[in-house]
Amino acid sequence: MPKISVLIPAYNHEKYIAETLQSILDQSLQDLEVIVVNDGSIDTTGKIIDEFCKKDPRVRAYHKENGGVVSALNFGMKHAQGEWLAWCGSDDIVPRNAYRDLLKNSGDRDVVIGEFSEIDDNGGKVRVRMQPWRKNDCFDALFSMPAMWSKIIRRRFVEENDLLFPDVLLCEDLIFLAKVAACRPLYTVIAKDIFHYRNNKKSASASMTHTYTLDYFKAHVEGRFKVLEITESAGIKNGRNYVFYDSIRYLSSYLPQMEEHDVDAAMEVLKRLLTLHDWKSELTYFEAVFGIPYSAFMEMTGREYVSYMRNVDSFDAVLNKFKSGDAGLQFVLQCMKGWLQYRLSSRSKEKDRGTR
Repeated sequence: MPKISVLIPAYNHEKYIAETLQSILDQSLQDLEVIVVNDGSIDTTGKIIDEFCKKDPRVRAYHKENGGVVSALNFGMKHAQGEWLAWCGSDDIVPRNAYRDLLKNSGDRDVVIGEFSEIDDNGGKVRVRMQPWRKNDCFDALFSMPAMWSKIIRRRFVEENDLLFPDVLLCEDLIFLAKVAACRPLYTVIAKDIFHYRNNKKSASASMTHTYTLDYFKAHVEGRFKVLEITESAGIKNGRNYVFYDSIRYLSSYLPQMEEHDVDAAMEVLKRLLTLHDWKSELTYFEAVFGIPYSAFMEMTGREYVSYMRNVDSFDAVLNKFKSGDAGLQFVLQCMKGWLQYRLSSRSKEKDRGTR
């Protein structure tokens, strides 16, 4: 039995899949298997995977008709033989010592959670650290980055609790991790950079997350409904905090990017979620997130709200982001720096025109 089964759902990632696989095969921990599920790719992804299978027996390839990421994830788990399960996107990179560091801290744990970095195609890298308070609660630690790739889970724990990814359009990771937390696993967190997530909005892996259609927005909201249902049934109070604090900030930014004919319906879906929370003692926070008082928001149509937000003063918009926690001090300083550079440039141009 290998120590770790690394599960990779792959779809049309011929540009990245070789680098991803090589980063896993080059791990300082060699006792692993790599299960790659080619989910009906129409480019050369499948061919590249097969070439790796020939070179290294630790790589096992499965080719299936396109059924979506959920079917690929569950298919991979079904065929895993490792003591631990790890997940990796088919365009991401695993640092050389990642799995060694995770296992070194596993002990009798069911879940080991690490930190990560965001990378891009231009060589950029941003280290993302877990806030210290999140380490004190399993749900908070899992949802510091609610994706599968920054953690490993003992396969026996998954099987004993009948954990599978739900058949949904989006948010399968959120729902799966909420179920993991509801099973009250023994967990630990390590302050190590164990994953490099490719944050490239033009890549295939990002396209679903950044698709601003009504169906996808509904899927985002329904995913939060499901997290709320699972956590409240399990008595996990922090699930509500995730849905109405972390998630609401993301969902609020979704509406202005949608097609005009979809916004009204999306607004009603969002209101249905918002009414599940008592905002009376948090009206200031709500206004910081949405840029408008709760009572006014609930009376508006989606088109009215988007029109209003597009006319909000840019300084007020940045200030609201800072107040709500959606932007840190560095973001605000960058905005101030950009504004100052713009003003200096404008004055310089005005001065040049005046001397002509």
